[in-house]
Formats: sequence, C-alpha cells, structure tokens
Amino acid sequence: MLSNLPSERHLKKRIEYFFHSRKGVQANEISNFIELLINNSLEVLIFGGLLRDLTIDGLKFFKSDVDIVLDGSEIDFSLILLRISKSYNMKKNKFGGYRIKLNYWVIDIWLLSNTFAFKKKHVEYREQKDLLKTVFFNWDAIYYNYNKKELVYSKDYFESLRMLKLSIVNPINHNPVGAFRRLTRFASKINFEIDVSVVSYFSDLPLESELLNNKDRELLSKIKKHFLTSSLFPIFLCKEVQTNLFK
Repeated sequence: MLSNLPSERHLKKRIEYFFHSRKGVQANEISNFIELLINNSLEVLIFGGLLRDLTIDGLKFFKSDVDIVLDGSEIDFSLILLRISKSYNMKKNKFGGYRIKLNYWVIDIWLLSNTFAFKKKHVEYREQKDLLKTVFFNWDAIYYNYNKKELVYSKDYFESLRMLKLSIVNPINHNPVGAFRRLTRFASKINFEIDVSVVSYFSDLPLESELLNNKDRELLSKIKKHFLTSSLFPIFLCKEVQTNLFK
C-alpha cells in the first residue's frame, strides 16, 4: 500500500507548484511555454508521466518529457503551432503530434482529436475525458485541465495507486517497448501487484523484437520466466523479485 499518496487537493498543489511556484531558469522556461498556449481558445491538458510521477514520487523524481494535449479546432491548433515555431525548435513525430525542445525540457504536444488511439479508431472519441481510455497503464489515466484548474481521472485511479495495483486500460499499444521500459522502471522503485492483463501482454511480447536492446531482452526474459513460475495470482513485483530481476 502506498501510504503517502496525495489527495486530489494536494496533487493540485504539486501541479501548481511545478508550473508556478518554483524558482530558477528550468521552472520559468516551462511556465512561459504554458502561458504561450493559454493565450488562445484552446484548452491545455497536462497528460502523461508528469502527473503519475508527481502523484507517486513528488517533483524531485520527475525527469521525463512533458505531454500536453490541446483541445480545440484544427485551425486554432495550426495557429498556435505557427506561434510556437517562431520561438522554439519543433519537429513532427510519427504519431501526429510535435516534439518541442526547450533548453531544459522536451515537450510532446498534440491536438486531442488527433490522439493516436482516436485516429486509429481504437477508442471512440466523444468527449474530452475519453482521453483517459487511450492510456496503456491505469496509473496514467489522469490529466489536468490547466485552463479550468481541474483534475480529471478514472474512477479507481487513486485507489489503484494507493493499493499499488497495475493493470492495462487500452492493450492496443503503438510503443510496446516503451511500455515495457515503464514497467521495469516502476519495478525498480516500488513493490506492486500486477494484473493478469499485464502478465498476458508482456508474456506475448517477442524477445526477438528489433526495438529491444540487449538489456531489454535480458530483463524481458527474466520477467517472462517469473510469470511462468508464479503459480498464483495476483503476481507481485516485490523487493525479493526485483533483486533477482534487476541485479
């Protein structure tokens, strides 16, 4: 059980602190970028690993990219991209979004309606909160509406984190290796329970994938063996198991 899990109110404070209250060049850089997005008719949704890591570990452990989803029209999105391109280096990625490299931060930004799972019809897009259905792991099913200062999350989000139960929301994943690396990153830090959906997915991930490096293959092989030798569910990635997997 995660005893120090923040409440929704406390998590909002962490988010506000991340964007507004910290001092230094790194803090100012991302705050200035967000303000550039706010000055238009698009709603800014903070999504992805930032919120998960702020929830589990707090600010000091977050070292990943910042995912930002913009909710609005294609025209408004095009206009904001034009504005961004005048001040920042921007490159289109293969999933329909854009990667923007600041001095200290890397931002991935895309239009809500162009979310990969929506475009590929893996998830039906009807309203903003359908974004929660596009995530792979349940611990990512949360976003922060920056305009409204509102957290939106799945009904069991905080409970699944409090009880440290990891499951899969949307199994159609365009980046299985990235998901595997997130799994191993989780397992290197905390003890948690793995749902049968997670076991099934990674048991089927081929070791021969050209996207895996040698370290990935070694870890995946160990995890597959651990799954096969675990006779009962739920399966846990506890400290003893982690010692064997990650030594």
